[in-house]
Amino acid sequence: YFKRKRVEVLHVQHVFVFQRCYWPARLAGVKNIVLTEHSDYAFRTMPEYKETSRKYAPLADTVTAIHKRLQQYLVEELSVPVGKMRVIYNSVDTERFSPGLPHSNLRGQLGLDEACVLLGWVGRMHDAKDLANLVNAYEIISATASSSHALVLIGDGDDRAMAETLVRNKGLSEQVFFLGERPDIPDLMRNFSFYISSSKNEGVPLVILEAMSTGLACVTTEVGGIAEVVKPGTGLLVPPKDPQALASAAVKLIDDRIFRAQTGAQARSYVTRNYRFVDMIDAYQEVLNIA
Repeated sequence: YFKRKRVEVLHVQHVFVFQRCYWPARLAGVKNIVLTEHSDYAFRTMPEYKETSRKYAPLADTVTAIHKRLQQYLVEELSVPVGKMRVIYNSVDTERFSPGLPHSNLRGQLGLDEACVLLGWVGRMHDAKDLANLVNAYEIISATASSSHALVLIGDGDDRAMAETLVRNKGLSEQVFFLGERPDIPDLMRNFSFYISSSKNEGVPLVILEAMSTGLACVTTEVGGIAEVVKPGTGLLVPPKDPQALASAAVKLIDDRIFRAQTGAQARSYVTRNYRFVDMIDAYQEVLNIA
């Protein structure tokens, strides 16, 4: 296939794909092979996969990582030469994800008061997102926040039923809403008051960048490369698997409207300066040697 298509450059996501196509690509004469990694979770949890990856990752012409902590891991644990490494952050379309009045009235659709502080979450509902942590934190929020509030979760996945059951069992069904998969995420985000994330494993999630670009403050667990994006003044970082810490940070944003607005504005400013889509494209064009 590589010979037939006269492939000169190959860009591969993740080592488990790279190890399957590396030798066919080299035998076919592919001149430049770039490997991009997004997370170290698989390496840390699967020793055999890590050992195989240590053999293959250094063979790439260039290895890119989406945050600095991951770059350090690839160099120290997978023996990727420093000279082959590049950090290229994920980026966001700052025009599509931008502040403004939403076309929809999500609060009205959910039967909520217009003054209700809306906590938003978007993603694939699976183990790494730790939705149990989020629901447990929201139970604490409900008992402590003085302003009216609600939690909206957008997305679907294997852990949705578990999360819905937990919400019912805790008596939170009138405050927590599951909207399923939606095509209108930018508009829905403009309805949110701030964004909340409870993950126990991440790289640099695009949804965090999208929320910040929309002008939302973020309360998020400090995992993966999130601390390289959510800086002091643009959001609040808490330890993973700590619902009390997550709840306390969220209550601070719920009950302090001015702090919430200032933090959201600084988040928007920081992302538009540092995570532009065009900059990411330029960086990948450079490593792929595409004019």
